[in-house]
Amino acid sequence: MFFRQNLILVGAFCSLMAYGMAQPEKPAEKEKAPAKPALKMVAPGVLELDHIVLDTTKKEVRFKAVVNQITQLIEYAIVHKDGKTHESLLRTEISPFRLQTLLLLANANKYLEKLPEFDAEGREQPPATPPPKHRIQIYVKDLRPDLNDPKPIPLANWIQNADTGKLMQGEPWMYTGSRIYEGDFVAELEGDIVAVYLTPNAMFNSWVPGNNNDELWIPTPKVVPPVDSPVEVILKLP
Repeated sequence: MFFRQNLILVGAFCSLMAYGMAQPEKPAEKEKAPAKPALKMVAPGVLELDHIVLDTTKKEVRFKAVVNQITQLIEYAIVHKDGKTHESLLRTEISPFRLQTLLLLANANKYLEKLPEFDAEGREQPPATPPPKHRIQIYVKDLRPDLNDPKPIPLANWIQNADTGKLMQGEPWMYTGSRIYEGDFVAELEGDIVAVYLTPNAMFNSWVPGNNNDELWIPTPKVVPPVDSPVEVILKLP
């Protein structure tokens, strides 16, 4: 039964990849794009795609990242390395499109309500509190080799309110899935994966108070590991 289910997942994946994303024409002098990575079953119930792992039994998605900065205001918790790194806590080399593919295979429930536009003061109005099925837990595990196998902790523990000094509310994330614009998956173009400051371009957004203020959140001092420290990001689906 499990093997059959995963054949169905692989078939869905292949269909999605065949549909693909609109890509601009490459100049003739450039090399051809590399072959698309294959979806692999690396263990019973565990799928891997381009260094992103989906555990269908635990309903977890895992990938590697590094600490990007620890002192400045942040609008993002995680971005692609070619994205908005000047305002993100972590950066990663994984493809947002590949991550989205695995989330679809895992039947993640996207928050389908349209994210509000900017208000008269230039700030986005927070959406209504999402139902539990749209919320997601995000953990980080410090992978520095000198540590003795530390346990994963909530990503929110590494984010602090700059005005109050309090940590971000626990489990503040919802799966919003980014958007398609003119045939392109915007999260792949912009590199927006997890946003602290509300944006429809990100795959995940904060839904807690303060998500419409781009001058409120900072890395938690003396808690976040040094810049370039390796970490594992763990997404736990409901």
